[in-house]
Amino acid sequence: MKLWVPKKIFSDLTLLVVVFIFPFLSGAHPFLPHHVPEQGPWFEGWYVRVTDNISHRSFAVIGASELKPNQNSKNLSGYLSVLIQDGQGRPTKSIESFPKKTALQRYSKLGMEEEGFVWSAAEQGHITDQGIDVSIGDQVEVKASFKENNRHWNPYWNSWGPEGFGTFIKLIPLHWFVHSLDSSTVYQLKYKNEDGQVVERKSIGSAHIEKNWGKTFPKAWMWLQGYDVQSGSSLALAGGILSLGPFNVKTYLVGYKSKNINADFQVGQLFDVSFQDKIDPCHGQYALEASNGEYLMKLKANADPKSFGSVSIPTENGYKSHGGMESFSAEIDVEIYQNSWIQKSFQKKLLIEKIKITKAALEFGAEYMKCEK
Repeated sequence: MKLWVPKKIFSDLTLLVVVFIFPFLSGAHPFLPHHVPEQGPWFEGWYVRVTDNISHRSFAVIGASELKPNQNSKNLSGYLSVLIQDGQGRPTKSIESFPKKTALQRYSKLGMEEEGFVWSAAEQGHITDQGIDVSIGDQVEVKASFKENNRHWNPYWNSWGPEGFGTFIKLIPLHWFVHSLDSSTVYQLKYKNEDGQVVERKSIGSAHIEKNWGKTFPKAWMWLQGYDVQSGSSLALAGGILSLGPFNVKTYLVGYKSKNINADFQVGQLFDVSFQDKIDPCHGQYALEASNGEYLMKLKANADPKSFGSVSIPTENGYKSHGGMESFSAEIDVEIYQNSWIQKSFQKKLLIEKIKITKAALEFGAEYMKCEK
């Protein structure tokens, strides 16, 4: 399916447009907790995926708070999940909890202008801007510490994420923000395997740190993320069918970052943006072509269908089980071409970077989990 976004043209009315939407902007740093509305549905959650630098091991921790319709805004329920894939191609183990009480707190860092945050679930631990300390019964325990070398989406502005200016528009029903593409991490992981035996791991890795907030997840979506330790290249993508009032809009937010390339593909850029995808959840395959006025990106991702595990998702009535399926053993082939008007004029594609990212994450969500008949 192909999505095309026409060329955006600035005019003298730009200032007036900014003034008009100013009351609908959020001034908070997107990584910090937002103001909880009086009425739901609403959710806000953090996602941290750690990939071991040495072994074929990866795990993710999700912590979220939710406000259901008719729920007291001072008593937030939530969701806590730990996803573990201990060995390339092995099934993703999903351990979940639905705490009845969670809390969001912002704090000022001593001697610094920056603020931090704490998300906590009663008797189950917390997630902060500096690390993780959570447990779900006797099934799993995770402790991780992030070092102060976060690699932000934009190297010059740490509050600028995949949505660009859209991050700060409160009228958008769902937001996605990537805080760090690569944060050096020291971790301890303890869990029970399928045989009931306790497995303990201690090592170092790279953390991908992001968050979502809004009313609910889309009716269908794709998400993938990968980091190549040797080259330092990162890829993050989210897209699907977003409901805007009576309309269903399909769109993508994509970023590829390497030593030589800093490429963003998003609706609202000042040049032609187009996306063409192919989604095959039954075979664990996904392909996308994304182009803008500077680059053309071609990617193909695949993972063994048996390697996927389920995740719960936020809906209008709270978190729903088995809303998405995720694998941490995907392989992603990425090709980046120069896509300037010169190449277009001569109909020549100049390949400038090519890479295979292993131990990547691939997720099919909601209606995109259905196989075509």
